[in-house]
Amino acid sequence: MTKLRNCLDTVSIYVSTYKKYNQGSLFGKWFELSDYADYDEFLEAIKELHKDEEDPAFLFSDYECPKFIETLGLISESYLSKEIWICK
Repeated sequence: MTKLRNCLDTVSIYVSTYKKYNQGSLFGKWFELSDYADYDEFLEAIKELHKDEEDPAFLFSDYECPKFIETLGLISESYLSKEIWICK
């Protein structure tokens, strides 16, 4: 379990929205997942960043993580699993 938690410390995600991307904007921000206690706290932070949109469709346009996190399907361009935080 400890090894998995240490891997979480290396997960970072660049979050934008599909609307901004489709409008030609690169606006977004890198987030370190280890800065957030759980998925809901992370979700609040990215909603705050994109509060100019009523119902933003988040785009995880880039991410840095151990390969197994991607292989297990815990992260993709349009998805981030709550399961990542269960390993505390």
